[in-house]
Amino acid sequence: MAKRRQDRALPKIEWTWGIIAAAVGGALCLVTLVVSSIFRGGNVTVTATAAVVNGVVQPTVTTDYGITAWNGDRRFTILVMGLDKRPGEEGTGFRTDSLILVSINPKTQQIGLLSIPRDTYVAMPNQPDLVKVNRVYVLGELNRPGDGPKLLVQTMQYNLGMRIDSYVAVSFDAVIKLVDAIGGIDINVPAEIDDPEYPSMDYGYEPLYIPAGIVHMDGQLALKYARTRHGSSDFARAERQQEVIMAMRARMTQPQVIASLVPQALSLWTDLSQYVITDVGFDQALSLAWYLKDLPSDGIRKNSIFGEYLQATSVDGDDGALVINRSNIAALMTSVFGMDYNQ
Repeated sequence: MAKRRQDRALPKIEWTWGIIAAAVGGALCLVTLVVSSIFRGGNVTVTATAAVVNGVVQPTVTTDYGITAWNGDRRFTILVMGLDKRPGEEGTGFRTDSLILVSINPKTQQIGLLSIPRDTYVAMPNQPDLVKVNRVYVLGELNRPGDGPKLLVQTMQYNLGMRIDSYVAVSFDAVIKLVDAIGGIDINVPAEIDDPEYPSMDYGYEPLYIPAGIVHMDGQLALKYARTRHGSSDFARAERQQEVIMAMRARMTQPQVIASLVPQALSLWTDLSQYVITDVGFDQALSLAWYLKDLPSDGIRKNSIFGEYLQATSVDGDDGALVINRSNIAALMTSVFGMDYNQ
């Protein structure tokens, strides 16, 4: 605990907020479109119509934002970082609770999502010692406030052999507030979760129980579902984090949800911008968001670094430390991102 507090004892800095849409996977794109259009004084046209299908009235809502979709000619890759920053905490030196590499390939119109377990040991550029990947952000901030996400991007490029163009870091509050703003999400929980040692926001315990089956989750429960580790592997945890992203995307692509967000767009922008750090430009994120919203779900490939893609080694006397298996990681990268992932 003393070490953790030392990591956080860093001066607070002023961040230049980009935009929430870059939390990619399509999950945040539509909120950004609504918020940014109002924020910039743009025109948002919402048209409601209805049709009778099999004797049932089916409402439809169409929107016109006047946004031009991204037309990039090469892949665009973002490292999404979930910071272990609790509500009310200050400073910048926070561990990364989750890491997801998201890459958009315009040639194939596919998106790849790769989760990186937070306990994986990685090599940092120009450093002799291995370090847990969830500590890299902290080390960058200790060197100079604002360097955390940059060092993590450089480190993952070095270990995975893939160019990373940008980053987005979000705190717990961002996830909670966004899920609540869209009215919650529905997730099909494959097996019940009984975690009596789920970590509370004050570093104690808050017992968690989630039944199997379709569960409607508010922001607090969605965050707990994504974070719980008790009784399951890091791979299962990564799968849950991806499920939350996909559920958010599914919810936010519903026209009725877009229409409901319009009245609260400006206040939502104000709330969420406090909890997001990104180097993605405003206009760039808008065009990416507009491009992502129309990609079909079957064009999304997901996986995690686990099993044969990790190997045990000894680090500081720990013979069970896991590092990326460089002999076959290329096969995983190819399956998720395509043959040209390193170009």
